[in-house]
Amino acid sequence: AGYDEAHSVSDSVDSLVTVMGSPFYLPAGAVSMTVDAGYSWTRLQSTDTRNPGLETRLTRGDLSTGINLGVPIASRRDDVWSWLGDFNLNFSAGVDHLSDFGTLTNWTAGAVWGVTEKLSLQGSYIVRDAAPSLAQLGNPEVVTLNVPIYDLTNGETVLVTTTTGGNPALERQKQRDLRLAVMWDLPFLDRSNVMIEYFRNHSSDVASSFPLLTPAIESAFPDRVMRDTSGRLIALDQRPITLAEQKSSRLKFGLNLSGRFGKASENQGSS
Repeated sequence: AGYDEAHSVSDSVDSLVTVMGSPFYLPAGAVSMTVDAGYSWTRLQSTDTRNPGLETRLTRGDLSTGINLGVPIASRRDDVWSWLGDFNLNFSAGVDHLSDFGTLTNWTAGAVWGVTEKLSLQGSYIVRDAAPSLAQLGNPEVVTLNVPIYDLTNGETVLVTTTTGGNPALERQKQRDLRLAVMWDLPFLDRSNVMIEYFRNHSSDVASSFPLLTPAIESAFPDRVMRDTSGRLIALDQRPITLAEQKSSRLKFGLNLSGRFGKASENQGSS
């Protein structure tokens, strides 16, 4: 009988100052530098009739700064180690201080090698910290009765009491990404190229929503599952969890075509 209502309001403010320039020159060209600093603020307000008299207010301030450097090593145009082609290194680093979580860091090292005027190779390695979202950390605990869930262990659908909300015990995530790419400009068509890209990610302490309840998940998180004496599922805690690690990789192929095919007709545009 009756129904429940949930309301949420999100407010955000962002500001960023960026300075770009060339602080000095090398034989192969100018070193480019970009420095930025900013502040962002987010507030979440929510109420739910399942938590009478409780209004949730979550606030996060993010003070950030970062630097990016592009360093030319070899250049055909300036005849500096021209036998190597065009070779550039790039480095970046940044710091974020979150008011509700702490300090996060990130850095990147990469290179771009123009082997020929048509063929280029790119590579980068990225290391960064990531924080769980405001909602994952601080959403209020909500208990909902009679939620239908399919229990894979017993092969039946049962009405379960579920617990949702945030988990303040979530940890800092560390991400490590590797990207390698090859790009070849097609010699027979202007502004067209073929690209092959390999991307690999390895992340540890990953904040995640609670996955589908399988026997393997239940054995990994036994304190999240409650059964009666007959083994029937009666309660499930679905608040976010921390996964020890997560890995992924992908291989991407791209063909970009741009230009004219054939010759324009001499009568084109006449009526």
